[in-house]
Amino acid sequence: VAAMTVTLHERGVSHLAFSPDGTRLASLGCDNHHTLVIWDWRRRAPLVSSKAHNEPIFGLRFNPAGGSDVVCAAGVKAYKIFFLEAAAPGAGSLAASTLVCTKRNGVFGRLGATRDGSPQTLLCLEFTPDGHAVTGCASGDILVWLGQEVSSKLRGAHDGPVYALAVFDGGAFASG
Repeated sequence: VAAMTVTLHERGVSHLAFSPDGTRLASLGCDNHHTLVIWDWRRRAPLVSSKAHNEPIFGLRFNPAGGSDVVCAAGVKAYKIFFLEAAAPGAGSLAASTLVCTKRNGVFGRLGATRDGSPQTLLCLEFTPDGHAVTGCASGDILVWLGQEVSSKLRGAHDGPVYALAVFDGGAFASG
């Protein structure tokens, strides 16, 4: 067990996620921009930070296929992908930063939209072993993502919102 004093987040931390190799920790703040901070948790040092989204985020995970270099967040009408790369010498937003963070927005398209065409609200997020994101929606749908885009949809998987997902080694998943 390690304890860290976190001063980079206002009003607390809403989510934590460890990288698949255990070297990095992602934290998501409760501030207005739901700031994402990537940490070298063993040194208790922040590596990079980025504004995630101006609406609530309900899921935060490292993509197992991306190792320690791809973090995803899901929330109110949002799927965000954060790519972490080695910083050029002298670059970085935090002291002693060794990473830069590039944020990409998920593309909901027609598959991921509500009946009125707006993006769905995503309430939970998990990954298959091969790196496909699976998100549960407030509408009861389940979306499967390939990279930044929705690749398939289980329409009406539930009569109400999908708050929880669990993915098994073979890629099958359970939801509730």
